[in-house]
Amino acid sequence: MSNKKVSRIFYIISDMVDSVGLDQAISYLSSYPDVYDKNKLITSYIINSVCSESGLSKDQLMMKTGRNNIRVPALCCAVALLKNHTKSDNTEIGYILNKGRSRVSKYATMYNNLSDKIKSDREISELYDVINEKITKYKLTLK
Repeated sequence: MSNKKVSRIFYIISDMVDSVGLDQAISYLSSYPDVYDKNKLITSYIINSVCSESGLSKDQLMMKTGRNNIRVPALCCAVALLKNHTKSDNTEIGYILNKGRSRVSKYATMYNNLSDKIKSDREISELYDVINEKITKYKLTLK
């Protein structure tokens, strides 16, 4: 997008806020799902949070191959969080994470079968809890 178009968009939005007020402008823009889709915002926030908390880049998280001790817990958390906080099914989550539907199902099952007796499982649960708390706070800012 050219700088002229971006400047024009900001000018229009600024003019809208000046004329109807910030709350009304947000309300108006929120009525267009493609402009302000909470589900997409939450999905993006989940992916970014999982990456930052696990120390992975987005590219590393979404690699097609290569299981390792960092990616598997991160993917388990990402799948569980996406299932719990978005309206996405396994196919959509697979598209988001660059995984097949069956792989998403395996990560979901892995998360659902975590045991408190296994250290690596506890670490996955702790990672989930930290990110889940962040997401819950973030969702409050979207209302």
